[in-house]
Amino acid sequence: MIALNGLEGVEKLGQQIDGVHQQTVKDELPTLGLNDLTPDQLGKLQSAVGSLDPNESLEDQGITLTWKTKPDVNAVGTSHGVAELTYTDNTGDTPQKRSTIIKIDVDVREDQTINRFVKKISDKPLTWSQANEEASNNNLNYDTSTFLDADGWTGSNLSWTLDRNKHYYDSKAIHLKQIKMQVVKDSNTAHQLFQQGNLDDA
Repeated sequence: MIALNGLEGVEKLGQQIDGVHQQTVKDELPTLGLNDLTPDQLGKLQSAVGSLDPNESLEDQGITLTWKTKPDVNAVGTSHGVAELTYTDNTGDTPQKRSTIIKIDVDVREDQTINRFVKKISDKPLTWSQANEEASNNNLNYDTSTFLDADGWTGSNLSWTLDRNKHYYDSKAIHLKQIKMQVVKDSNTAHQLFQQGNLDDA
């Protein structure tokens, strides 16, 4: 492995550096972004391109970061991926297109939420989509989206409740029965209600 000299305008194309260690769940390929660079590498990239705007996409800033070799996320464990960073180096008299290869280690773990749902549906090993399809085919009324349902919410009213979703697949894990929501327009009133113990959060 080498230092990120390329971001200082002296690296040859195709040389390799170590990126940030990533984590993901099984069957989910990590997305790539500037957070895959170490702070030192990020600083050198910023020096090379001139400036980085976190509110703009990489593509709009002339930067691309894509997988050349995707990590294997089909099995639990540590997998290795290779990404390519391309950018325009503006440090010299003439802007130069440069490329850096980044090795990214990825820790792949089981998604426990998916596991609990799949075990409710079948004893067979199923993917998330297969388990949902199996539940639908057998008319099993399971909801995998949210454990709370909004009751009485119209989009403009000032009070409503969040009730426990009785169809949530892991309903036994929900210990809340209800959350009462109230919009208090005046911040001083909200603070006073909180101080009096009439609000749990404000």
